[in-house]
Amino acid sequence: MSDEILIGGLQVEARVGVPEDERASPQGLEVDIRMVPAGGFGGMEDDVARTVDYDEVAQRVRAKCGAGEWALIESLAGELAGELLGGYELLERVEVEVRKFVIPDCGYVGVRVGRERGRDG
Repeated sequence: MSDEILIGGLQVEARVGVPEDERASPQGLEVDIRMVPAGGFGGMEDDVARTVDYDEVAQRVRAKCGAGEWALIESLAGELAGELLGGYELLERVEVEVRKFVIPDCGYVGVRVGRERGRDG
């Protein structure tokens, strides 16, 4: 198991959905993010400059979600993972899970994508 930085249950709003009327206004989504730093936590040497700023990541994800429009949460999750991997050189791998709440009598529907430096980024 690798060392991971986690952001769980981040509340965001995005225009997402296959029917155009579903994208007419932003809807609430929930996002989980797993970030694996190259070299693990040992290489951080208790120095904040050697990790990612959690609040900055959250703001970046919220801004991305609020700035676009997607038919598929699969596409949104992939873009978020790619942007985070590309934006933080110390990360080796990023996983993003996006959940939306659209089916009656169902907690949520969701997708999870992973991107790895050297393979996807």
